[in-house]
Amino acid sequence: MKLDPESVDDSMFIICAFRYALGRSSYAVSCVANVLCRFMPKMRVNDMNLIEKEIKEAIKKDRAGHDCCDVTEWEHVLTVIKYVKSKG
Repeated sequence: MKLDPESVDDSMFIICAFRYALGRSSYAVSCVANVLCRFMPKMRVNDMNLIEKEIKEAIKKDRAGHDCCDVTEWEHVLTVIKYVKSKG
């Protein structure tokens, strides 16, 4: 299956996977974070903004998983979002 982050259905699929992984402490975090980073340059701005907002809220509320690994993964996604937005 090939995902197209510009497609509404595939975008919804990616967002659902993200929301499933955010806050978990499992291998799913790394898998989803890697997919997000890979697709971020093709994602819609609204989707990037939503993901960015929800990650920041989860980190602030200490609900982003374990500090030792999960939060680091989400912080990397935030870095990629910032980079992609700067390239505009």
